[in-house]
Amino acid sequence: MTQLDDLRRRTACYVFSFNRGRLLEQSLRTAAASLGDMPIFVVDDGSDDPETLDVLARWADRAPPLPETATGVAGERKTGGLYPNMDRAMSHAVAMGLDHALFHQDDMQFVRPLDETDARDVARYFEANPEAIQLLLHFIKRPAPGEDLARTYRADPAGVAHVRRDPDAHAKGRFCAGGLFHVARTREALPRFSPSEAENGARLRGEGRAYGYLRAPMISFMPAPRSYRRRRRGPEHRLYEWLGGAGFHPVDPMTAEDVAALRARAPDDVPTAETVLRCATAPVPDDWAAGGGAHLAAARGGWRAALVRAIDAAKRPLRRLAGRAA
Repeated sequence: MTQLDDLRRRTACYVFSFNRGRLLEQSLRTAAASLGDMPIFVVDDGSDDPETLDVLARWADRAPPLPETATGVAGERKTGGLYPNMDRAMSHAVAMGLDHALFHQDDMQFVRPLDETDARDVARYFEANPEAIQLLLHFIKRPAPGEDLARTYRADPAGVAHVRRDPDAHAKGRFCAGGLFHVARTREALPRFSPSEAENGARLRGEGRAYGYLRAPMISFMPAPRSYRRRRRGPEHRLYEWLGGAGFHPVDPMTAEDVAALRARAPDDVPTAETVLRCATAPVPDDWAAGGGAHLAAARGGWRAALVRAIDAAKRPLRRLAGRAA
């Protein structure tokens, strides 16, 4: 048995889904192509649109949905049922006796296959970082203007991941709601997930835990996806997405030459999706705006960004009044 075979046997991929059928189809299709015979499960948050239900039915044999169970974990405003669903997935991984659980969102896709080098790097990462509970397999998001990623990240002790030089410099610097989790370490550190990345990170800070990004990522957020706020899409949110060109924007798969070039980068050369990958339909080629909402429209600049600023300015008095009332 190869190291890759062993990793596949000891790991399951959990795809979190809600009412984004076309994105889910791309996510599942690329995951199945990349992961070989690794088990894949869909953790759906009660989708009710026909397109998503059709995808769930067609993929039920290869990626069966987890049964809905109560976890005692609260949801939150932005992501709705994500954290209860993460707890469902982690409990399932524990029950299956898995070593690792790969958490994957329906607006993310694989861009290259999992291979022997990755299996070796995963083992080296968790061995060299005994405090780590997760390794992120996706590309680091585009930095803020003026931010130097080489100053933000450094190589981990094994030389296979980028880790933050100062995890506490970012509110979400110690925990991410995705990536490859070490099941036993996660349950020891977080018997239950709190309902936000920042809250989970705060719980991990005292133990010195933090995450790393695989130096040669294999997953990308799809540019400008449609998104929800607590499973809803209000009029203002829909307006921003229309202005920002939100929709289905799949990323091209990497070639063998692309992967070789990615792995040949210098240790301090931190890759982002926009600089390495290609997406012909991305509304803004150099800012894929995975955050959704107003950021989509603002990223396109011009009159769209001006309209976002005007709407925000008009809402400030209302926010002040709401603050006084509270």
